[in-house]
Amino acid sequence: LIKELKIFSFIIYKNFSVSIRMISRQLDIVILGKLYGAEVVGIYRIAKEVANLISKLIDPIYQAIYPAFARLIATNKKEDAKSIALKISLYAGGAGIVFYMMFIFLGEWSISLAFGNDFVSAYGITLVYFIAILIAIISLPLVPLMDSSGLVKYTFTNQLLATILYMIVVYPLINMYSAIGAGIAYIIYYFSWSLLVLNRIYRYNKIQ
Repeated sequence: LIKELKIFSFIIYKNFSVSIRMISRQLDIVILGKLYGAEVVGIYRIAKEVANLISKLIDPIYQAIYPAFARLIATNKKEDAKSIALKISLYAGGAGIVFYMMFIFLGEWSISLAFGNDFVSAYGITLVYFIAILIAIISLPLVPLMDSSGLVKYTFTNQLLATILYMIVVYPLINMYSAIGAGIAYIIYYFSWSLLVLNRIYRYNKIQ
């Protein structure tokens, strides 16, 4: 049964994906610290934390939708799974856009209130970095949809390719634009990753 369900390969590919994912989550901090020092790193960390607030709120959705997709695909209801994935993307993306608009008007004030006036410069970095988070929010159902379709190998290869591209662009962008460049590199990472995932899902459905 374990062999038939490909449990071992699922575990291996998911662990590799998680390990590679740490590069795109931490490499920017390392490079910023080396090039610009602890002060810029501190401001950038605040920007990341503020931008990630909305994604932390919707994380439970990510955990919940995989079993739902798995049941639908197991019973050959692939169109229903795709329809639910689209609705989740629209609702989550809408919530992300609302949060972003609120931050545009209240961001400086909220950062000043929470961290002090010395960290208000994190506002502009957050505006850039949040675009990447918004892409991640909109693409929220894609990985559970792929995993439940048995495409876990491709979730790993997509992660690997997007991370390689990220590693190529992150250093020159940070070198040229400091923390803003780190945010731009993260946008490139998530945009390329999303395109790879959408392409794989399209090809899988076309074959099916």
